[in-house]
Amino acid sequence: MSSPVKSVVTKDGKVIGIKRANGDLEQYDFVVSSMPITQLIKGMPETPNEVNEAASKLKFRNTILVHLRVNQEDIFPDQWLYIHDPKLLHGRITNFSNWSTGIKPKDRSTSLCLEFWCFDEDEIWTKSDLELIEIAKSELISTGLVKANLIEDGYVLKIKRSYPVYERGYKKYLDIVTNYLDTIDGLVAIGRYGSFKYNNQDHSILMGLLAADAISKGEKPLLWSINTESKYQEAATSQVLENK
Repeated sequence: MSSPVKSVVTKDGKVIGIKRANGDLEQYDFVVSSMPITQLIKGMPETPNEVNEAASKLKFRNTILVHLRVNQEDIFPDQWLYIHDPKLLHGRITNFSNWSTGIKPKDRSTSLCLEFWCFDEDEIWTKSDLELIEIAKSELISTGLVKANLIEDGYVLKIKRSYPVYERGYKKYLDIVTNYLDTIDGLVAIGRYGSFKYNNQDHSILMGLLAADAISKGEKPLLWSINTESKYQEAATSQVLENK
């Protein structure tokens, strides 16, 4: 909304509002934060050193999306393909024409998206859009799915901190952070970024439903247990909501 949040403001263990990037303070009784949990902690001045140090141990991985317009239909029947060739940098190709006919290009072309996963310090993250489009074209051709003369143009989108990194020992640091956040009255961390969980869409929707239900009752939602079971979330979702 062109109005970024700089920090969540707390006082004596309670949320009092948010501070905008322009310095404006807006007061609220509840703040639901979907920003990366590491940024949330970094922006809270009352956070103890132990919690700040634990948050600094948590890492996110970035995503680069390179969309290519291909002058061809029915390239492959799947919604996406995972690419395991160690010689290639991208890890997945999405075919949006197979997701919905409503978003399918009307000129009989196909929109393919190549995904590159990386960290800030990786060389590919610093490359220009033109360089990334050329890399994506070359790699798509090398898969054998598309001929070079059929690729027309491209578009690049870089997404920071899109994947929480489950390094060995990360749970110890995450527990320190979440235990601290649970002591802040009126603050709810939510979603893949906010809870540092590899959420699917259904996990995050469930978090939102439970958070809204608890806030409407003046309670503090505790969402850390969502997306911790090995079974698929949809089976547990109806039971949780029925219990509510």
